[in-house]
Amino acid sequence: MWDPLGAFDWSSLYSAYDAGCGGYDSSSLCLDRFVPTRPATDRDLYYHLVRCYSLSPRAADADPVGTYKALLYWKLYSSGGSKGTNILRWLAPGGEGCRTAETALPSLLSGLPATCPRDPRRIANMVRELPSMPGMGSADECRLPVRSTFLHFLYPETVPIFDKMVLQAVGVREPGSNQDIAVFERYLPFVWSLADKYSAASGVCSFEVPLRRIDMALWVIRDSLQ
Repeated sequence: MWDPLGAFDWSSLYSAYDAGCGGYDSSSLCLDRFVPTRPATDRDLYYHLVRCYSLSPRAADADPVGTYKALLYWKLYSSGGSKGTNILRWLAPGGEGCRTAETALPSLLSGLPATCPRDPRRIANMVRELPSMPGMGSADECRLPVRSTFLHFLYPETVPIFDKMVLQAVGVREPGSNQDIAVFERYLPFVWSLADKYSAASGVCSFEVPLRRIDMALWVIRDSLQ
């Protein structure tokens, strides 16, 4: 893994990131959790989710399935289907996926620890031990990216979003790497070092913690490195 951010213009992060989010659809039914004030943009939805999954609100969430549906939309909309039709099917009211989530989410959100230290093995174990729900099931190709995203919203300063895009940016291009827990465990200390290295420079974007700024920057530059 290598650091591609040495010459990155942090003042351009928001505009460059927003420009890449053209598939976002604020009218998606996946976002009904936030009616009547639907998040207008990808970043707006991100901020909503961070608030929902902060310690006190997540334990008292009256609609954990709705919040999870919005999280899945945020993570997956750019991979196709701007309306989130697959997510709506996975979590259809009364369906098996919805019943599983209704049972698993409340106990999960109230039972997870309040903090998560920088411990790669511990975080990898947390990823493995998350319940099998839509998007997180063992048969889902997006299983590890969704699981890391879920934990990122609970622990944004510690758990990065792990997917093919950020791996491409740091030089990991082997097929299936984004589904490999061993690669994830190696990626953790590497991305923490980037967050520490660029914490001051990236501080111009003050709405996100340093680790999230790294996620965004890697996502922005990945195509230019191909």
